[in-house]
Amino acid sequence: MVGKDKQHAVFALHRVLVAARMMAYEKVAHHTLADVLDVVEYLPRLLADERDKTSAYRDQLVLITGQHSLLGGVVACFDREPLPSPW
Repeated sequence: MVGKDKQHAVFALHRVLVAARMMAYEKVAHHTLADVLDVVEYLPRLLADERDKTSAYRDQLVLITGQHSLLGGVVACFDREPLPSPW
């Protein structure tokens, strides 16, 4: 479980997925996109864990931030207070 408000975690995950789609449209190298999606695949498991995984969730977001400029604001989405307006 992510100890912070889970909406922050879900919003950050959404932002990563949108960025990954844009990376695919931009024809980013397959291995780079695969590395990002490997992290995306792991994030829901951290959300579902009964133990507090807030730090591990944030660490994974930090890990992928350097993969592409489209991912630059992902950690800020997770850390942001208050939440952005609903989409």
